[in-house]
Amino acid sequence: RLGIPAVLIVDQDTKRPELFRLVGKEYQEVAAGVGGWLVIEALQVRLRRMPRGRKLVLEALDQPTVRAEI
Repeated sequence: RLGIPAVLIVDQDTKRPELFRLVGKEYQEVAAGVGGWLVIEALQVRLRRMPRGRKLVLEALDQPTVRAEI
Protein backbone atom coordinates (compact mmCIF):
# COMPACT_ATOMS: atom_id res chain seq x y z
CA ARG A 1 0.00 0.00 0.00
CA LEU A 2 2.81 2.40 0.73
CA GLY A 3 4.66 1.73 -2.49
CA ILE A 4 7.86 0.79 -0.67
CA PRO A 5 9.95 -1.03 -3.32
CA ALA A 6 11.55 -3.56 -0.98
CA VAL A 7 11.15 -4.88 2.55
CA LEU A 8 13.90 -6.63 4.51
CA ILE A 9 12.99 -8.80 7.49
CA VAL A 10 15.71 -10.25 9.73
CA ASP A 11 14.91 -12.80 12.43
CA GLN A 12 16.43 -11.40 15.60
CA ASP A 13 17.44 -14.81 16.93
CA THR A 14 18.81 -16.58 13.86
CA LYS A 15 19.74 -13.48 11.79
CA ARG A 16 18.08 -15.14 8.79
CA PRO A 17 17.26 -12.39 6.27
CA GLU A 18 14.20 -12.38 4.02
CA LEU A 19 13.87 -9.85 1.22
CA PHE A 20 10.59 -8.98 -0.47
CA ARG A 21 10.16 -6.80 -3.57
CA LEU A 22 7.04 -4.99 -4.63
CA VAL A 23 5.75 -6.44 -7.89
CA GLY A 24 2.59 -4.70 -9.00
CA LYS A 25 0.50 -4.50 -5.84
CA GLU A 26 2.04 -7.46 -4.00
CA TYR A 27 5.32 -8.30 -2.35
CA GLN A 28 7.18 -11.35 -3.58
CA GLU A 29 10.01 -13.03 -1.73
CA VAL A 30 13.39 -12.76 -3.42
CA ALA A 31 15.36 -16.00 -3.63
CA ALA A 32 18.96 -15.84 -2.45
CA GLY A 33 21.58 -16.05 -5.17
CA VAL A 34 24.89 -17.89 -5.35
CA GLY A 35 26.39 -18.28 -1.89
CA GLY A 36 23.13 -17.33 -0.21
CA TRP A 37 23.48 -13.61 -0.93
CA LEU A 38 20.50 -11.26 -1.14
CA VAL A 39 21.07 -8.04 -3.10
CA ILE A 40 19.48 -4.73 -2.17
CA GLU A 41 20.11 -2.51 -5.19
CA ALA A 42 18.75 0.68 -3.60
CA LEU A 43 21.43 0.46 -0.89
CA GLN A 44 24.11 -1.05 -3.14
CA VAL A 45 24.72 -3.88 -0.66
CA ARG A 46 24.38 -7.61 -0.47
CA LEU A 47 23.77 -9.60 2.69
CA ARG A 48 23.57 -13.13 4.02
CA ARG A 49 23.66 -15.04 7.25
CA MET A 50 27.07 -16.43 8.15
CA PRO A 51 27.25 -20.15 7.29
CA ARG A 52 28.13 -20.95 10.91
CA GLY A 53 26.89 -18.88 13.78
CA ARG A 54 24.29 -16.20 14.12
CA LYS A 55 25.72 -13.17 12.39
CA LEU A 56 24.54 -11.24 9.38
CA VAL A 57 27.14 -10.06 6.86
CA LEU A 58 26.64 -6.94 4.76
CA GLU A 59 29.00 -6.07 1.89
CA ALA A 60 29.15 -3.13 -0.48
CA LEU A 61 28.38 -4.30 -4.02
CA ASP A 62 31.21 -2.29 -5.57
CA GLN A 63 33.76 -2.99 -2.81
CA PRO A 64 33.32 -6.42 -1.20
CA THR A 65 36.12 -5.61 1.24
CA VAL A 66 33.82 -3.00 2.77
CA ARG A 67 31.74 -5.19 5.05
CA ALA A 68 30.10 -5.41 8.42
CA GLU A 69 29.11 -8.36 10.57
CA ILE A 70 26.22 -7.86 12.92
